[in-house]
Amino acid sequence: MEAMKLSQLKSFLEQKLELENFRKNIDKEVADYKKQLPKKGASSEVFLEADTDLYLTKPHLSELCNHYLNNGLSADELYYIVDALLLSENVAFENEKLLELTETMTDPYVNGPVTKLVVRKVLDYCLS
Repeated sequence: MEAMKLSQLKSFLEQKLELENFRKNIDKEVADYKKQLPKKGASSEVFLEADTDLYLTKPHLSELCNHYLNNGLSADELYYIVDALLLSENVAFENEKLLELTETMTDPYVNGPVTKLVVRKVLDYCLS
């Protein structure tokens, strides 16, 4: 199974990798992930190759939110990326609030389906 590389995710969040190229890199993993989501009690696998470290900041999360709000990323892609960020030992968050807000955009069976309103609240914090 191909794994999303943390370096690719980092490049995407830093606007060094275009949305379409990034989406192509993760489409197969997201499709597999999506199949697992509806299965109650099943864990959806996230494949992430931790080939770098990422210090996640407000601008990074803003980038992710904007792509979702502008319909560049689907809800499933957002769930997959956020799960990868939260599960990786190579990702550190700028602060506890940023971590908490990131957690609101994952697993629809825990937090309910992500909505534009939820993501807009995250974005508002990131822009504050």
